[in-house]
Amino acid sequence: MFARTILLTVLAATCGATDHPSEDGPDDITQEEVRPIDQHFCCSEVASTKPLSGEGCVAIGKESINSCEIVLYCAADWLKEGGTVTCL
Repeated sequence: MFARTILLTVLAATCGATDHPSEDGPDDITQEEVRPIDQHFCCSEVASTKPLSGEGCVAIGKESINSCEIVLYCAADWLKEGGTVTCL
């Protein structure tokens, strides 16, 4: 009975243990930027030509739409450079 207890203890202690824990996974995994698919922007100007774009834009949540005079909505992906937003 004593040998069985020792065997179970040793087995439980070594289960899942590795000699080199730093080698468990690849190092080349990069974290991609996570952002919403659709987004509302409060802008100072919005162009109605395709693709839709706006100047002086800041991202806002849906709850802030009514506090903004000009809203740009990008239903799909979008690109923001400085204050200029372009819906893709």
